[in-house]
Amino acid sequence: MSEFGHKRIHSPAAFKASSKTTSRSASRGPGSDDQDHDGLLSDINFGNLDEIISLRLNTLLNDDDNNSSSAKDGSKDTVRLKLNSIPEIIKTLQKSRNEVSSNDRELLLNQLYNLIIRKPTLDSDYDDYEYEQDLLNLLKVFQSAKSNELVLADRAITAFIISNIDEAGAVYSEDKSMNILSLLEKKIADTNIPTSSRQYLIYSYTSLALVIYDESSGYGVDEMFEFLLETLLGLAADIGENISLITALVYGLGALLTVLVEHSNLNELIENMVDSTVDLLTDCDYLEVTKPMAMLFGLAYEIYNYDDELGETLDDDFDPLDDALPFTNTYQLTTRLEELIKSSSKKLSKKDKKEGRSLFRDVLTTINFYSDKEARLNKLSSKKLNVEDDYASQDELVLSHIKLSKSRSLAVKSWFAFFRLIQLKWVFGSGIHTQLANNSRLSKIIRDKPTGDYANKFKSNNEEDEEPEYWTDSRQNKLTHKKKDLAIDHRRMEKLHISLDQTGVLGDDEGA
Repeated sequence: MSEFGHKRIHSPAAFKASSKTTSRSASRGPGSDDQDHDGLLSDINFGNLDEIISLRLNTLLNDDDNNSSSAKDGSKDTVRLKLNSIPEIIKTLQKSRNEVSSNDRELLLNQLYNLIIRKPTLDSDYDDYEYEQDLLNLLKVFQSAKSNELVLADRAITAFIISNIDEAGAVYSEDKSMNILSLLEKKIADTNIPTSSRQYLIYSYTSLALVIYDESSGYGVDEMFEFLLETLLGLAADIGENISLITALVYGLGALLTVLVEHSNLNELIENMVDSTVDLLTDCDYLEVTKPMAMLFGLAYEIYNYDDELGETLDDDFDPLDDALPFTNTYQLTTRLEELIKSSSKKLSKKDKKEGRSLFRDVLTTINFYSDKEARLNKLSSKKLNVEDDYASQDELVLSHIKLSKSRSLAVKSWFAFFRLIQLKWVFGSGIHTQLANNSRLSKIIRDKPTGDYANKFKSNNEEDEEPEYWTDSRQNKLTHKKKDLAIDHRRMEKLHISLDQTGVLGDDEGA
């Protein structure tokens, strides 16, 4: 079984970095407990991945020290001298396994990841051509990764792409060999890969799709959404054995839904998802599943297109019970959420109870608000809500904060933004603050909100964030638009190529 299995680790192992490596970056990441997050985000730790990796790397380094004390090995020193250079690490990873052992590859991949997430831009390391070449080289490293290397290579290439998304997006769009999404899809479906690794492949798959297809019409993303939904439903028969996969799939479904807000079949996709997965909330007692499922339903109610019209008024004899809500499960969901809020299971710690109740209460607030036509119309017309306090509190709902610096922080006030932030937290871990504060392309991904638009629910709590440069509309970026169009064309051709290959239309040479 992979070293990244379900181990219960109570304290992170110390990571002995080389003299040119910052120990802080080696011990913090997607799975670490970060004081710079609060609210719901701090409760998402991706299976304590970084604690597991830290323990694994500490073991490798101890083994390396023991070997070095009994035999001189110049190659180890040569590798370590290049640990501060992203291009040099990628170059070293391309060497044969006789030259660079599997253990050294794990150490190098982890160091590569830590260098990437600490850099607000890769411009100082690359010009466009060099970046393209190293991206393709890193893809080969990922394709050939074995055992414990897979997760490390996975998150390294994901961060490498997303931190420089405009250039990477152009490569993805124009080069058929850059088939990262199809490759991840195959690995996610491969049951021979341990569950403990597949869950992280899902996060990479959905985070890449989010950033590549952001602000597009969602063409092709609906098929990716259906793939994840089918995978989720296939695991639902044995929830206890598949909790980590289910959690990753639910967060992924939410992320893809945020990309599909402009899709013509958005409502149909949401209705089908809610109907087919409602049992994972109403009939499930695993808090690790009910919490993300509740958030997913909160998002569904938030971004659904209710076709409310500006200026529309309700008749005096309007009965809320006659409102043709698209969801037939509203009463079932709200009843279950109320049960979970009141839950006093002795199996849960006080901390888990408190966090769970807060989350379920937030979701209940969202569902109550969006299932009330009068509340929606009042919000739509920017009038002061003249409804129950429970609905009015939707305006004050703050799901999480994330610090960008000592004086700057962002408040996440919509499920739309929250699901996107989860994906970026997976990609950059503790480096997310550096990326959001310095990479305007990524900060705009989270600032985006439903266009439907009852809510302007993502805002900064510091006036300096109002600077024009920080708030520049990404729709003005022509390169980004070109990249998205090319990405969609690339996805179409990729699927066509696979289909022709499977049916035998392509010859051996063409299908190779």
